[in-house]
Amino acid sequence: RLRPGWWWEKILIFCLNHLQRVNYDKKKVLLMPAGKMDSYFEHVKTQVCSRGFQWIVPFSGIRDLLKMYHMDPLLYHFSATGSDHHGQLDKINRKLKDNLKQRMWVVDVNLLIRVMERHTFVYFLGALSYFNSSRRQFRSLRPDLVIFSAESYENFIIAAQAARCEGIKTAFLPHGIYGWGYAEYKAYGRYQVFDHCFAFGKVDAESFRKNGVEEERITITSIPHLEKFLPLHENKREPYRRVLCLPPDYTGISPLDKINGIYKFFEDVSKLLENLDIELIGIKTRNQFEYIHLGIDGNTLNINGREIPLLSGYKSFPEAAEGADMIIGPVSTAIMEA
Repeated sequence: RLRPGWWWEKILIFCLNHLQRVNYDKKKVLLMPAGKMDSYFEHVKTQVCSRGFQWIVPFSGIRDLLKMYHMDPLLYHFSATGSDHHGQLDKINRKLKDNLKQRMWVVDVNLLIRVMERHTFVYFLGALSYFNSSRRQFRSLRPDLVIFSAESYENFIIAAQAARCEGIKTAFLPHGIYGWGYAEYKAYGRYQVFDHCFAFGKVDAESFRKNGVEEERITITSIPHLEKFLPLHENKREPYRRVLCLPPDYTGISPLDKINGIYKFFEDVSKLLENLDIELIGIKTRNQFEYIHLGIDGNTLNINGREIPLLSGYKSFPEAAEGADMIIGPVSTAIMEA
């Protein structure tokens, strides 16, 4: 949720806008990620000198400021900072309320307005500040293309609208092994915010076509997460003996079905591995609360009479997988993390 930014963010954005050495003669590409790309950005900052263009990547910590003049990529930080726009927003809110009073008859309009004041209108100030802050950074850094790796969060759409207002081309990059989202943001029309769509294969490309994206705006490319920026380790331990398991990505509406499906998945995998004489060394999730939602209390889960270690952490996958020969999990998660 977009709340007004902190004071230190204003100082940071000022430094990024005025202290970086921007080469306006060189093509620049800004990438706004939705997670899973920390290792790639670290690689870009320390080892990569891109040919023909310059990366603009997210600011990630104080070390970036200390090394700013020695890095090839430029840095950015979007935040809900800027001038006070209460006066402008008051006019917009009044107009919205008037429209609701004139057009809404399904529910009590006064109740609806009170709900929107509490859960919708209160975030307009942060959203407008985020939009204006993004525009200022686009003017300062002048990217030729902005790539967004998500479209289901408001800050991505706001930043995409800001880029288009500055005349900058935008592109959508799927978040994960396959793309999903809203056709209106991609197809021509009043809600379109993406000029191009990157596909990770024929399935993605076909999905974009069904969403109304023209063939000339679709580009099939590789998955950034699988670029060869990490050392590749050849598995010399044959056959496989140790497996790390990731939970399935269930999207069912019923919580009971979801919980039952995940338990059954773990039981089936454990039984299969036991029959193959392969050890299940642990179950790994991104966050501890995923176990809590399943009603699991403790650091182990008893499956088929064995206590399986439960691991968690958004950035702890390398440590969790260190002793594994193979990863089992859903395609969208296992491939990205493994």
